[in-house]
Amino acid sequence: MGEKIKILLTEPLIEPVDRVGLDMLRSIGEITQAQNSTEECLVKDAADVDAIVVRLAKITSKIIKNAPKLKVIARTGVGVDNIDVESATENGVYVVNLPAMNADSVAEHVFCFLLALAKNLTRFDFEVAKGNWKIRDALLARNHELLGKTLGIVGFGSIGARVASRAKVFGMKIVYFDIVKGVNEAAQKVGALFVDLKTLLKDSDFVTVHVPLTEETRHMFGEEEFRLMKNTAYFVNTSRGSIVDQKALLKALEEGYLAGAALDVYETEPPAVDDPIVRPGVILKTPHVAGFTKESRERMIVTLAEDVLRVFRGESPVNLVNRKSLGRA
Repeated sequence: MGEKIKILLTEPLIEPVDRVGLDMLRSIGEITQAQNSTEECLVKDAADVDAIVVRLAKITSKIIKNAPKLKVIARTGVGVDNIDVESATENGVYVVNLPAMNADSVAEHVFCFLLALAKNLTRFDFEVAKGNWKIRDALLARNHELLGKTLGIVGFGSIGARVASRAKVFGMKIVYFDIVKGVNEAAQKVGALFVDLKTLLKDSDFVTVHVPLTEETRHMFGEEEFRLMKNTAYFVNTSRGSIVDQKALLKALEEGYLAGAALDVYETEPPAVDDPIVRPGVILKTPHVAGFTKESRERMIVTLAEDVLRVFRGESPVNLVNRKSLGRA
């Protein structure tokens, strides 16, 4: 590969979990760490780099245009809404991501949420710690089995399919909505029924969302959608925060036309400490970690490093987002 390349990390990678992937990157290049993830800083830090490895930072057109040597932007996740893919394409820069690498981790996290909501786990933990044993009777009417309940899956890609396979084991009825119509073998395998979105919302006891963030899906779930759901139903989002109108979600919970919700993602990350969305006891919350397990992370960084290496060997990356636009077969 000749002269060693320069690789910029917009956020630190994690030792020792990322060690194998880091060693692969170090074998071809010099790794530097951005001072911070602001656009102003990244414009300066990326000025002479050949590759950018990014997790959550925004890679804007300005950053890309001011990095004349840049050949590849590698995203340590599935979504690329934080990368100006159009600008990258215009400037001949590969954009690679990691589809399905953390799908099992996310699916397991969804079921943590489903079980915690159905069984009131956090509420019971809090009350027992206070000595309130009578809470077991007080919450009986809201303590549920998953068996026989209807799970509505919005977006039936790799993650949605894995959630469905787990739901089948729990004896749940599965309905799904996806913009991709036609035969879905994964859905057929678990007996999932395709329905329109309104029907899904009306019929489901639990709704879980697995769609990318686009202009079409931004605030896909607002007051109208939440009012369609049963007042005994629960809503789970582990995809992207801006798919949900958070004010509408809070209103639905406060006014009682939704029983509960769990979020791993937020419109602003991290949310401000005084943001109503993070008030204790309102919503079950985790800090964007659904796909963030030791096992998935090891797979992801190695796979990402392999694709970066392919670029500098003159090969086409396996997980190339802008393949068609760049004219790569």
